[in-house]
Amino acid sequence: DDSVRRSRQAWREAFALFGWKPYMHNPRLRNWLHRIATPTLVVRGEQDGVIGQNYVQHWCDRLPNASSANIADAGHFPHWEQPAAFTKLVADFAAP
Repeated sequence: DDSVRRSRQAWREAFALFGWKPYMHNPRLRNWLHRIATPTLVVRGEQDGVIGQNYVQHWCDRLPNASSANIADAGHFPHWEQPAAFTKLVADFAAP
């Protein structure tokens, strides 16, 4: 669908514009992670060539109530590549 393609392109452009300050990295962030009390789910596509499993574990180790999950047959955009699996994972995580 053309409207979906345009929407994704606009999102990517905005992400590039606002995400690179300078490199999607804030070295001071790690000093604040321990204050996040809300349960957190870190989701990764199993075939992600950008974010490795070690990086996910690094974040989970620093967030007090974090867990992680991988989505099969997905790369860096599991929410687009496997939307049903992503939605179920998030819904299960958020369920009381």
